[in-house]
Parts: sequence; C-alpha cells; structure tokens
Amino acid sequence: MFRLVVSPARPKGRQSSLYGAAAFVLRPPTRWTTCRSLVQHTVPLRAVQYILTYEYVPDVLEKRGPFRDEHLRLARDYVTENRAVAGGPTGAVGTNVPTGALFLFTDRDAAREFVARDPYVAHGIVTAHTIQEWNVVVQKADDDDGDSKRVHSKQQGPL
Repeated sequence: MFRLVVSPARPKGRQSSLYGAAAFVLRPPTRWTTCRSLVQHTVPLRAVQYILTYEYVPDVLEKRGPFRDEHLRLARDYVTENRAVAGGPTGAVGTNVPTGALFLFTDRDAAREFVARDPYVAHGIVTAHTIQEWNVVVQKADDDDGDSKRVHSKQQGPL
C-alpha cells in the first residue's frame, strides 16, 4: 500500500524555472509516517451532508430586494454556527440572473429549519426546494499552515 504525498518540487527559498510546481510522490507507508499523518493531518470527515436546492421566480432580481439582507444574514449565521458549510446562487453560465441557489448543510434538521426561517421562501421568491442527502467520499483538507495540500477520503455508504 502506498500513500500519495504532495511535496515541494524544490527546497524552500530557492527559485525554480518550473513555476514553483509541486511534485506528487508515491511513498510506502512507514510506521512513523503513517502515525504522523493520522495524528497531524487527518481531518474528520462528515460522512453525510445535506444539499438544499432552491428554484427562484423568473423575476428574482426585482422581487428579492426587501428580503435579501435578512436572507444573507440567516445564511451567514448558519455558516458561523457550523450548521452550514456554504451557499450561493446558481444559474446558466454567462447570465447574471440566478435561477436558484444551492446550500450545503451539516445535518438535515439545519436544512429544514433554514427553509422554514428563510424570508425568500416566506415571500414566494423560492418556488420549489429539495433537500438531498450527500455521501462525502473525498474531501480536501488544510495543513497546519493553511495550504491545502492533501486529499482525505473515507469510504462510506453504498456508493
């Protein structure tokens, strides 16, 4: 069994003509590297997350104005409380008019509660919504210095 490691292509502080590219190295696991990677670099994965999708009315830009600040505040609160991971509008490429939105939640109850509290839903800007379970299999993790260099995976569920 080998593990994939992303390592610098050159020592730190040296210039390179390779545009600072990183090298991917396959290394056999040793007791030290395996323990070190498990202790220092393993990020807990939530095996299941929930995707909330919205469909908007066609004239969303005209209708959302009075409710947008409250909608955004609610979304930011859920992210701050770690009940949501991210969210934002969706639509056709090349257009500035959103046709819906997508949010990623950490649990189903948070997604349901968000829908119940969202002023876009209460005032008819959202015409339909769905909540789907999403089985996370791979996820990018941050190192201690904040650079995303490793991909962690966890096999879970039927997929």
